[in-house]
Amino acid sequence: MINLDNLGNHQSGRLWINECPEIKSKIIDTIQKTVEGVGAILKYKQSAVLELLLPRNASNYALLGVTYIPLDSKKIDIKINVGITDDVVLKDNIAFTADAVHIGIPEAYDFNPDGLDRQEWDTPNGKVVKWLNPDGKAKYEWDEDLENGEHYHKLPDSGKGREKHPDTGDIHMYRGDEVPE
Repeated sequence: MINLDNLGNHQSGRLWINECPEIKSKIIDTIQKTVEGVGAILKYKQSAVLELLLPRNASNYALLGVTYIPLDSKKIDIKINVGITDDVVLKDNIAFTADAVHIGIPEAYDFNPDGLDRQEWDTPNGKVVKWLNPDGKAKYEWDEDLENGEHYHKLPDSGKGREKHPDTGDIHMYRGDEVPE
């Protein structure tokens, strides 16, 4: 592991090359794409993990890994495993001590409707994320809801109340539910 202590502005990082910290997350999806390339760039399998702390207003921490496996063809296969948090906390990290780093991606981050502006903030009952149209009206909302669990809402054009899901009749939507337009 290499400590990156020369990033400036209270930024820091750690880099692992051909070694990885032991991290396991629940894989819920795999994104794959094949692109034409010029053939193998490196002759041997290589991996890297980069951990960054970039203090900003909202998200300020990331831990990303990549593995390069040379192929005999001129194609490059890109495969991204998407994991979600199961409330497993990563103890060995460089985030601020007040921040709990959960392994995986919270459900709110896999929902990003085109043309809507994403805004988030913290509440006593957890994080809230809203997606606003260009007029500034919220169309969707995600609640971390520490008491009852994570869920989404579709908001009516009036901006008051919550619409019922057309299939379930519930005002709550969960991962896997079809999202109404």
